[in-house]
Amino acid sequence: MDVAIVVLPLIAAALAGLFGNVRYFTPVVQYKHFIGMKGLRPRRDGRNTLGYRVQLSYIQGFSGDVAPPFARFYSGGDNELRGFDVRAATPYGWVPVRTNITLTNPDGTPVPINPNNFTLGNITIPIPIYRPVSVGGDAAFTSNLEYRIPIAGPVQFEIFDDFNITAVVRASQLRQSVEGADQLNSPLYGCTAYFNGACQGGQSIQFINVIRPIYGTNAVPRMSIGGEISAMLPIVNAPMRLYYAYNTNRLYENVQGESLITRSMFPAGGAGDYTYAEAISAYDSLLHFREPRKTFRLSVSTTF
Repeated sequence: MDVAIVVLPLIAAALAGLFGNVRYFTPVVQYKHFIGMKGLRPRRDGRNTLGYRVQLSYIQGFSGDVAPPFARFYSGGDNELRGFDVRAATPYGWVPVRTNITLTNPDGTPVPINPNNFTLGNITIPIPIYRPVSVGGDAAFTSNLEYRIPIAGPVQFEIFDDFNITAVVRASQLRQSVEGADQLNSPLYGCTAYFNGACQGGQSIQFINVIRPIYGTNAVPRMSIGGEISAMLPIVNAPMRLYYAYNTNRLYENVQGESLITRSMFPAGGAGDYTYAEAISAYDSLLHFREPRKTFRLSVSTTF
């Protein structure tokens, strides 16, 4: 039996004196326990092993700052949630973006800047959209349960159950930088007319700098159950694992897209009508979030 309790706090206030750019703290509480088993009964002299781990994590910015995106929690992968890709089990949010769409005729041909000189390219119209992006969570709970059965030498078979919830608890911690917001709000959007290939009559858009979590993707329970064959590699001192995971809980959601696109952002006429319809179809249509139902993978790592 091996019992371990790990508390790993990043005390940002204390580190701020040494590293002036530290403006967030991340407490992580983890508990692991391994029990010798004989069949389904706990026995010190048992040949099999029942192991489990629970982990609770939280991140918080302070002094008016927020934790950077790379420091937030993105679950999934061999080390915690085997049925999902690394950093794939995460909440999603609407991130404002400035993008360009090509002005296109109803027959599908682009409108050139200069009909007499196609090398100059085509007319493009800047439009404001909201792009779905994995934003990570500021809180995460993970539990892992394994029943390990030795087969021969370093080879063993395991039955596992991995569970995770990663959530955005404080939406105020999802904010864009001031510089990023200024870059989005400063230029004009749309092209009501064009002269010599240059757009005229753009509109001013003011995005809010708070990134909104997408409804239906936040705090989604995810769980993988499956079987695994592993063998300890002598040189790297890590197990080579071949496992199959079935995801009983996953993100499977249809979400209506969002944008600030209006017909007034496009020039009058057939090209404007067609391009507007194309923009709505591309950026304001139904989104399908589909995480995998099952995973079969070879890995060299350990879960806990």
